[in-house]
Amino acid sequence: MNEDLLSCKREAVAMTQMEQPPLDENSKKKGYIKLMKELWDAKGYNDFGFSSPNLRDQAARLDKSLEPGDSRN
Repeated sequence: MNEDLLSCKREAVAMTQMEQPPLDENSKKKGYIKLMKELWDAKGYNDFGFSSPNLRDQAARLDKSLEPGDSRN
């Protein structure tokens, strides 16, 4: 599940940096947090009921714990 979350974050960030990023219904660019939540839900994890900010925070925590030189590894 953690790897799926990090995968969703990486994919969402890459999507926002595309030349033509995904747009929402108002024709505005979607942010990576919204895209990450959509990707997460598409993987079948929407039943857990995590909010977008919660997913963002969890992904940041996981990224930080995987940094080289981190004493928690």
